[in-house]
Amino acid sequence: MFPINSGVSQGSVLGPTLYLLFTSDLPQAPNITIGIFADDIVILTCHNDTHRASSCFQEYLLKLQSWLQTWKIKINVSKSTYLTFTLRNDPSPTIHLNNVKIPPAATVIYLGLHLDNMLKWKVISSRNENKWTYDIKNSIGYFEGNLTYQQTINSCCTNP
Repeated sequence: MFPINSGVSQGSVLGPTLYLLFTSDLPQAPNITIGIFADDIVILTCHNDTHRASSCFQEYLLKLQSWLQTWKIKINVSKSTYLTFTLRNDPSPTIHLNNVKIPPAATVIYLGLHLDNMLKWKVISSRNENKWTYDIKNSIGYFEGNLTYQQTINSCCTNP
């Protein structure tokens, strides 16, 4: 008998399919939307009250933590951040995963889009304005053609 090594070779043909199968049973929860692109996972929740949204998010992270322990998956918490989209100046409650505080971020980059906490769509990089305009138009066109992403973005951007 041979020992079983975990993991899949990077760049393998079956890698993406095996990853999708492996993560297909991620925990689900009401008021939680999960976005997966390659090996990046984004967890979204919406609520009028930032403290209630953070509480809902923290409850989900506890479920996720249990799932991660079951499948013996370790998350690099140092690469994890959270961002609260709000027009209010209230500080967000702290968020923890595996008893480690996840640092809040002022901005995030998701699928090439730079987002800040007020969804002002500011450019954070040193790209020139024409390149940014071209990128954002192409991204919006992509989102309009992809109903799943469109619903996620619309629900998270239109709910206060």
